[in-house]
Amino acid sequence: MRRNEAFPDIETAEKLLSQACERLPEEIFRELNGGVNLLPEQRRSADGLVTLGLYHHNAMGRYIELFYGSFRAVYPDADANLLAQKLDETLRHELTHHLESLAGDRSLERWDEQHRAMLLRGTYDDDTATTAFLGGGYTRASALLRRHRRECAPPEEEL
Repeated sequence: MRRNEAFPDIETAEKLLSQACERLPEEIFRELNGGVNLLPEQRRSADGLVTLGLYHHNAMGRYIELFYGSFRAVYPDADANLLAQKLDETLRHELTHHLESLAGDRSLERWDEQHRAMLLRGTYDDDTATTAFLGGGYTRASALLRRHRRECAPPEEEL
């Protein structure tokens, strides 16, 4: 499969992520001592779902990881504008995990688990599956591909 030459390189992605961080209030990053990190690899969960980002709260501290290779796999035709949007959505999702962790709340974590299970069971339609997980971590690349094909299909004739 040929790579999209227009897909932004990792240095550009880092700048886009940095700009997304700068647009948010400083207070949101309180106690996020490990920062926001863009890693080059693609990440998959044990059950095969592509992982866009993760929030960690462990012995190393509190930090967010986004996976450049995962964005490239899920959005292979993305240009800089689309990648910026998807990085921003994922950043905000992971920051919500951070803020909930500070508050002792696990609502978004439970929501993620519930919706991830629905995606694995195949009880999401393609549109719901692709939007529900954009910000959050998990998605099935085949669902995104079907949606892309549907969006690119010629419109049906009106009767």
